[in-house]
Amino acid sequence: LSQLRPVLFFTDDLQFAGDASLALLKDLVNRVGSTGGGTRSSNLLFVGAHRTVDTAENEPLLLKMLTQFEAIDFVNTTPIALRGFELESLNVMVSEALCLPRRKTRSLAEVVHQKTLGIPLFVVEFLDALLTEKLLIHNSANGWGWDVDSIDLKKISSGVAALLACKLEQLPSEVLSAVKLLSVLGSHIDRDVLEVVKTHDGSDGSTLIPSLYTAQREGLLDIAGPTFTFMHETIKQAAFNLIAVPDRIPVMLRIVACLLPHCKQDKEADAYLFTTVDIINIIGSHAVSKNLGQSQVFAQLNLNAGKKATNFRAALDYFEAGISFLQGDYWNDQYELALSLHESAAAANYSGGLHDQVAIQTNKIFSMARSFEDKFKSYCLYINVLAIGNTEKAKEQIYYLLKSLGEVINPNTVDAPMAMVDFSSLKQMLSGARKDVLLQLPPMTDRNKRMAMKLMAMLVLYYNQQMTHLSGYFACKMIRMSIQHGHCEDTVFALSVFACSTMNFLGDMQEASSLAKSALSMLRLYNSEELISRVYSRIYGVVLCFTQPMSRALPPLLKACRIA
Repeated sequence: LSQLRPVLFFTDDLQFAGDASLALLKDLVNRVGSTGGGTRSSNLLFVGAHRTVDTAENEPLLLKMLTQFEAIDFVNTTPIALRGFELESLNVMVSEALCLPRRKTRSLAEVVHQKTLGIPLFVVEFLDALLTEKLLIHNSANGWGWDVDSIDLKKISSGVAALLACKLEQLPSEVLSAVKLLSVLGSHIDRDVLEVVKTHDGSDGSTLIPSLYTAQREGLLDIAGPTFTFMHETIKQAAFNLIAVPDRIPVMLRIVACLLPHCKQDKEADAYLFTTVDIINIIGSHAVSKNLGQSQVFAQLNLNAGKKATNFRAALDYFEAGISFLQGDYWNDQYELALSLHESAAAANYSGGLHDQVAIQTNKIFSMARSFEDKFKSYCLYINVLAIGNTEKAKEQIYYLLKSLGEVINPNTVDAPMAMVDFSSLKQMLSGARKDVLLQLPPMTDRNKRMAMKLMAMLVLYYNQQMTHLSGYFACKMIRMSIQHGHCEDTVFALSVFACSTMNFLGDMQEASSLAKSALSMLRLYNSEELISRVYSRIYGVVLCFTQPMSRALPPLLKACRIA
């Protein structure tokens, strides 16, 4: 065909071509254009395109083929490097697309250029995304409008990130070192953390922050206030991969050593704690398996981070990582830490709906914990899992545990009339100002009674679901136990339930309202969000919504829902 007319032969994505494909292309170049007389035609133009980002694996093959082409006297080769628009050209494009003067589109063009490197495909994709996400909007009155600050916060695409990652090795050594350090610390790093670790390598660290600002100008980082953020996870990973493998763990351990003194329990230290623990977990337990003291510290930090995590999945990851750092005969040598980590992991599994894992964790605790009290939290979790499938079995387990605590109760002997007598008796005991005695009670110190209160609170919930008199009966029993032994968090819950029983069973709205307000007063003695969701739903959803305007009951109910 090329002997009859000019032919353009275009091949795309050569970065993915293997040996066979490149060999075929080379053979075609050598064969075409031959005539019977041995002369070669020049009617064929080969155009091959490839992305430099993805050619690392096949680069030697491509270079070898191009070198061979250049050595052939009848083949003319011309390399063409395609780059993105310069800012001025991009501004012209944006100006014409939006039908606005260039001076007005300059701010938009600048941020688009930063996010796309001016590459046409990425420019189009980015502008399309701005339209979809309503960051670039049009109205008939004012035409096109945008908020540069909002657009600046938008993430770059993975394609742009891959191109930027290729620029890393071209950075000055000080800038590259700063970016590699940042890649160890995470994706979003506070400046205070950087100030702490800048001397990890023995230098004075004076070039770290200026170098990171240089990386920002290169489009690798975003700096908003005190927070330094990689523009894309691809860039962060590429920077981390540039740290020589043998150097990674020593570097990370030096950084951790700088951060450890700042990992305190107060909220202001959270940035240090989470950064430190994330690095520790990259290091892994195998790297410190011969250092028992260090492993214990790392396990404790994971426990602290898990308790402060904002979602169950993250918390579980920290608890499981903490368990992995426990070394040797840890149930004897590090008993309290081991117990706390396993209890916390079981609770996180329960909250995340992973009930099979709860069984594994609780069974481990049942076999290793030293006392009934140490097993108690796990008993409660186990009962909650049981209740999901079989409430009756859960209640049987509670009665068995109550018997172990000296509280022998047979629910079959408590009928509705007996419960009504108990309701009336307790209501009379707490009527008027006499309920103030509850607020003057000392805290409950008897540990067995506190555990019994917790178990009876679970019975209250289960019987409340069945809408039986036993829910109120056990609430009365809890209040009487509190009067005798002091109050605890579950006393507040019992008081809120008894307020509901006073309204529903005894029909005394005024006394129910008074009991509900006493429960709220006692709630202030405890800084417990869990209590808020349990108590508000009853006080505002059952009692006070009938004795005060609904508009006053709705905000507390909304708060309870959000906490729950």
